[in-house]
Amino acid sequence: MNETAIGFKEWLVVCNALMAGRQSMILRKGGIAEGRAGFSFQHDAFFLFPTLFHQQADLVTEDWSRPDLDLGAEREKEADASRIVRIECFGKLETNVVLRDWAQVEALQSEHIWKPEVIRERFDYEGEQCLSMAFVRVYRLNEPWEFPFHRSYGGCRSWVTLPDSAPSMDQMTAVLSDEQYAVRRTKLAPLIEGEGGKIGS
Repeated sequence: MNETAIGFKEWLVVCNALMAGRQSMILRKGGIAEGRAGFSFQHDAFFLFPTLFHQQADLVTEDWSRPDLDLGAEREKEADASRIVRIECFGKLETNVVLRDWAQVEALQSEHIWKPEVIRERFDYEGEQCLSMAFVRVYRLNEPWEFPFHRSYGGCRSWVTLPDSAPSMDQMTAVLSDEQYAVRRTKLAPLIEGEGGKIGS
């Protein structure tokens, strides 16, 4: 890829769900290293960077809860020195909206793997009562992209700059077929467009 490769850090289990086609959305509140304005979707194309930072198995639905993935921040820090990053998927942002009505957020529950109480906590973060939602089309890399972990990838941040050896789009395959993606897009469009966003055709 000619442009700078950007990574978006997300729980490993969520990356797995996106790569499996279980969901096509990312839900996020601000983190401690996101800058004064808090979190925002700064890029419209990014590699999904799997992380164990803050991940806990009991925060996702039973089908995706695995004790071996419940490693937390300390385990990831211990592995930093010798860790190899393995990137397996890429996302293209269709639209991003801020949801401010809890009823709308509840209506999304079947579309993702996070437990309701986790989403409620994010929605109520610092009393703001809103949630940033990105609708993304996910692509699986034909071959995993691996490179050494660097300290700049660590910590509670969402966006990281990756090596310039990134695979190109012709080395990826869409997780959902055009037909499957159209069905999901149509299902979510009324909610998203009602909040000022618009899913592209």
